[in-house]
Amino acid sequence: MKSPQGVSFARAWQAYTHPQKDVWAAQKAQKTRRRSAPLALRPSQLPRLSLPHPPAKRNQGVPVAATPSRLLSSVRETLRRKHYSLRTEASYLSWIRRFILFHGKRHPRDMGKPEIESFLTHLAVQRQVAASTQNQALSAILFLYRQVLNMEVEPPIHSIRARRSHHLPTVLSKEEAGQILGCMAGSRQLMAKLLYGSGLRLTLAPRLRAAQVQVWSVCGSGSRTSTSPSARFW
Repeated sequence: MKSPQGVSFARAWQAYTHPQKDVWAAQKAQKTRRRSAPLALRPSQLPRLSLPHPPAKRNQGVPVAATPSRLLSSVRETLRRKHYSLRTEASYLSWIRRFILFHGKRHPRDMGKPEIESFLTHLAVQRQVAASTQNQALSAILFLYRQVLNMEVEPPIHSIRARRSHHLPTVLSKEEAGQILGCMAGSRQLMAKLLYGSGLRLTLAPRLRAAQVQVWSVCGSGSRTSTSPSARFW
């Protein structure tokens, strides 16, 4: 049981029977000191000071169009405006970035045919890439100069060419392809049939929708049909 002041009856009786100790007064003084003492704040409760941000660094003597981020953004916009695939976009941006880093982050406007030849020779000799990889790097660089920078590169480009592989790819016959398609089921079988029948790219098949497929009859008896993605999908 507690008194109206918040002190239990046992403590009040102890203070009454032992007035020399004055327990009640001591407890009251202790509570007063606790209330008047400043509260200890946690680090998370401290006010946060908003420090001024340092001034942004400006391009000193470098035009805005010469920054790599603006250049790559222009390349990306041009690729998407010309409806290139996402895989080609990522590949072209990667090769253009490597070309700029190989020549010490120089702007492509300040470089030309000798720098392109040295970069392609580096890929063939030091990196030992395949011929198709070297051709892809050349296509990316030519796209940068012709489509983005509107600069013409004078042919031919004299560089050490990578060796072409003499390995012939394995092509399945019609019966072997039918056996593989027969082992599949569901949506995967449908995707494989689209890849085999219409020549659809592997990265485009998962994003294909029913509204983007057109079915028409081939000229003749009309008993044969063909399926292909519509022009909107490409």
